[in-house]
Amino acid sequence: MTASLERLDLDLPGLLELLGGSLYSDPRVAYRELIQNAHDACTRRRVAAAADDRGWRPRIEVDFPSEGPRRLVRIQDNGEGLEPDEIRRFLATIGRGRTREVRRLLEASGDEDADELVGQFGVGLLAAFLVADRVEVTTQGRGVAAHRWICEGRQTYRIEAAERDEQGTTVQLRIREDHEELGLPAIVRDAVHHYARYLEHPIFVAGERINARALPWRCDDERASLSHEELAATWSSAGRPIFVLPLRPFTHPRFGEVALHGVLSVPEASVVSLGELGEVAVLIRHMLVTARDRDLLPPWARFVDGLVDCPLLQPTASREQLRRDERMELVREAIGAQLLAGLGALQRERPAVWRQLVDGHRALLKQWSARHRALFDAIADHVPFATTRGEMTLPEYLEAAGEPVIYYFSEEQEARTMALLLEATARPVVDAQWFGDLPFLRVYARCFGLRLVRELEAEAGVITAVERPSDGLRRVAARLATDELDVQVARFDPRSLPAFVQTPSRLEVQREVRGAAGRGQLHAALAALTSDYLEREAPRQARRRLFLNASCPLVQMLGEASAAGSRRVDAAIDLVGAMARTLSGERLSPARMLEIIAELTSALEQLLGAQAPVAARPLSARWAMEQAGLSRAKAESLRARYGSLEALAAADPATLAEQLGISRTIGEALTRLAAHAEETT
Repeated sequence: MTASLERLDLDLPGLLELLGGSLYSDPRVAYRELIQNAHDACTRRRVAAAADDRGWRPRIEVDFPSEGPRRLVRIQDNGEGLEPDEIRRFLATIGRGRTREVRRLLEASGDEDADELVGQFGVGLLAAFLVADRVEVTTQGRGVAAHRWICEGRQTYRIEAAERDEQGTTVQLRIREDHEELGLPAIVRDAVHHYARYLEHPIFVAGERINARALPWRCDDERASLSHEELAATWSSAGRPIFVLPLRPFTHPRFGEVALHGVLSVPEASVVSLGELGEVAVLIRHMLVTARDRDLLPPWARFVDGLVDCPLLQPTASREQLRRDERMELVREAIGAQLLAGLGALQRERPAVWRQLVDGHRALLKQWSARHRALFDAIADHVPFATTRGEMTLPEYLEAAGEPVIYYFSEEQEARTMALLLEATARPVVDAQWFGDLPFLRVYARCFGLRLVRELEAEAGVITAVERPSDGLRRVAARLATDELDVQVARFDPRSLPAFVQTPSRLEVQREVRGAAGRGQLHAALAALTSDYLEREAPRQARRRLFLNASCPLVQMLGEASAAGSRRVDAAIDLVGAMARTLSGERLSPARMLEIIAELTSALEQLLGAQAPVAARPLSARWAMEQAGLSRAKAESLRARYGSLEALAAADPATLAEQLGISRTIGEALTRLAAHAEETT
């Protein structure tokens, strides 16, 4: 078989199905494509600038004819129109667009009007079949008769003579029966407004102009211009902006003057992960491409949103996304540079707003600046941190600390002891529990040559180890030590604090992992990894440590008194240990809390010399007869009723007198005698 050159056939129905199911995500983009075609036709006519067109004014109209039972949508323009041969070249040839050819000619000649032409791929008319099963295009070029192009989404089309009042094009859509809602005037108006509200030429839907306001950088004689603040409020997704930054054109060695325009806005606050921003709406030649692009802003700008309009950006074929290419990277870098410059100007010129911005977005700023040096340099000395002295910037913290060290805690259980010890030495502590705090502190310390101190080891400068404690302190330490608790004799402030327990963070992790594995809460594969982890960690099992304060007068007294082996001294030492454990900051289970309470109670009982209750002294009839002169009968009755001297001493004299048939005076004497009796007979 000899080689031959064949021609590819195109299955139009299959292509339309591809467009509807894969290329475009929303069938309403059909209206965007058709408005774009109409707008480009008006721009091409203006560029042609014929002498007899001086009174011409561009206009695009969308209306809804009532002709039969099916919904119709009609889009008309008074633009350039097409001649008969152009109908075949452009309407009937997929991938060839009149606008693209004109733009190439204008770009080659350096004409700025090239940036005003929106169309690019030559597939815009095909998008009409997303919503319509029949498309009629009636068009009339300059100085020629009108013709109508009719296609019902099949491989064939028809061209016939037509009549038209003026140069331009009318596209009439017969809406598909399975998409009739897409022909509703409200749906069409919203779609046209969404995509085309910033285009230049007047656009009317059912007589209402939908692009009556011009972009701030596109002001003209006919339309009132939007302010940058109004535009920012429209596209901000998080409420009223507190800072608005207009974007400006820039020059590039390869692309020359790049018409970058737009507005960036910063709202009052954001939340990491849940309330991050970092998305912008994107216009290309003033037509909306996407309302939410997350890659055009620098990755660190998660506290910013807004609108970007730049003809250098390239859309995908569907015009619903941007191409991730060199041009996009170039624009992103320019936006990042302008944003950083704007933040610097805000800091200098409007410090109150700058502080509000940094405070409202502190978590995001810390998180992202730890990974992006440019942002870090801009905000490093301004972002606030919570400390034991209130909120401070890091320069304020270092001034208060008086040394090139940042003391911090990153977990709640560390906070209590660390804050107590450092406050006694006039050192504040940074609360680094919040998202992004610790990575930021690490970068800050590295950049400025600072030390970060988390756990209060002896080398931290807050605790001084006692190398040779006295015999008494060694005895105290020995009593406090347990199988799970090491004791270190040291000196630290405040001197009034006898001891505290430090729980290493690694121990907490090991306990949590071991507990989850023991409860069967881990997947089998993860449980195996956990077992390996615990086995590796076993040789260097973290242990809690009790620091015994050799500077504390109470500890010194206990050390001296411990030689006698007194139970009360031992109880006092136990009490010091129980107090220290309550200051450990460790998360204590209810059972462990009850154990500590029991230890405290027992120690206090021993310190107070508590003994078993003294048995009650029996009341005898003989005592009553001898001491009070009662008869045997009355004495026996008294013994039977009260039984003990304590009960008789507590009796009411009047009741006693009535019960025994004696005078009140004798009853009072009996209760007094019982209260003072030393023993019974």
